[in-house]
Amino acid sequence: MGAANGKLSEKKVKKLSAKTGYSSDEIVTWYSGFLSDCPSGKLTKKEFSKVYSGFFPHGDSRAFSEFIFAAFDRNGDGSIEFAEFLEALAITSKGSFQQKLECKFIKLKNINFGTAGNHAQALAYHGRDLGIPVTVCMPKIAPLVKVESCREMGAEVILHGDSFDETRDHAMKISAERDLTYINGFDHPDVIAGQGSVGVEILDDVPDVEYIVVPVGGGGLIAGIAKAVKHLKPDVKIIGVESERCPSWQTRQMLGKHTKCVWSQWGAKNTIADGLAVAEVGCNAYATCNDLLEKVISISEDWISIAILRLLEKEKAVTEGGGAAGVAAIIANALPELRGKKVCTVLCGGNIDASTLTRVIDRGLTAEGRIMRFTVNVQDRPGGMVEMLKIVSDCGASVKEVQHDRMLLTAFVYKVALIATVETRGRENAQQLMKAIKDRYEDAVTFHTISACHYGEPTAAMLSQSADPTQETVSEEDLLVPSSQ
Repeated sequence: MGAANGKLSEKKVKKLSAKTGYSSDEIVTWYSGFLSDCPSGKLTKKEFSKVYSGFFPHGDSRAFSEFIFAAFDRNGDGSIEFAEFLEALAITSKGSFQQKLECKFIKLKNINFGTAGNHAQALAYHGRDLGIPVTVCMPKIAPLVKVESCREMGAEVILHGDSFDETRDHAMKISAERDLTYINGFDHPDVIAGQGSVGVEILDDVPDVEYIVVPVGGGGLIAGIAKAVKHLKPDVKIIGVESERCPSWQTRQMLGKHTKCVWSQWGAKNTIADGLAVAEVGCNAYATCNDLLEKVISISEDWISIAILRLLEKEKAVTEGGGAAGVAAIIANALPELRGKKVCTVLCGGNIDASTLTRVIDRGLTAEGRIMRFTVNVQDRPGGMVEMLKIVSDCGASVKEVQHDRMLLTAFVYKVALIATVETRGRENAQQLMKAIKDRYEDAVTFHTISACHYGEPTAAMLSQSADPTQETVSEEDLLVPSSQ
């Protein structure tokens, strides 16, 4: 141990600091407490579990602490020393840190990462602490909060491409040119293994859980969770949820081979669930857990918007689109088999721009019928607009905005088109208002609504549509893109 008179040598402290990322002061302080609790200088499994729970009071289970203990009890004598204890604490900072520690051990000097943004922040954080230069490639559409967070932690951020797949290809190119070590944010085996700790924590917090619903993008998170949970408790059912605009996992299942399709490539650039915007599911992730999953379903953008809104209002939790996908599937009743069951879903991301959050909230309110818009032609005379406003008021709704348009009503000299945006008390109140407006103005009113919320599995026709999903479908063979993995 390099200890003398109850102290660690300066050389040993520096070595441990470099290896674990903890400061010298932290290590010295912890060692003093360690000797106070364990005069022998060693921890047994039971003692380790107790100390470990003090560092991680929420989520890390007894089973997980035993697993960690066994990994660092290298001589198998049922005890570990302080240095091993410190490494055990450090390595349980979840998947990305696990891999960064391994990089440090084999003395890698530079790392490159292609990501939609969430894993990039973990990489930048631990790269900074370990003194490893980090280069992060993100899509140009990545939320500003993710970009700035990585830069603040010292990472070089390169914005390239309109989707993760384009970004990944660019990251691999840069890695070759600069002699960097490329790490896939969702398909590297060590990252997948690290994600498994989420599953272990779920079993610790909710030991009687029956279903776990996990958002799916590239597949690393669900692969890690499924592998860990099925090993510890095989009867728990795992269900994946994708955005219907980017059903990469179901594409792989349906077509029977690892490919991209144009629908997913288009959808990856046009979804509020940017964290799930991966047009080609990870090879390792798919191979790790596809057979362990109950099923994978798709959910609409409207339901994702509503889920973000519900989480914000009821749970006071800010989530990004990808993080809310599991909740979206539940509140949409897309998984009726969950009724009456003990269910857990993972809110796997909260990095959403304020401007995007505002738009998503408005969309969620509209999808729920709490905001509605209509155009009505009224008399362009005193009292014409007042009558319409009184109908809205009598129904208990309130007007957010009114626009006047006379130019497009050329055949109605004495009329004006009012474009009204109204806030209601909910869908029932919205229907009441619609009826009242229709009864008064009949054919002179048009209601503007977004598409009905729905869910479902992608069809073969959907998967084979052209880059403009409104065009007619064409053959799958003409549109499949060879895998780049």
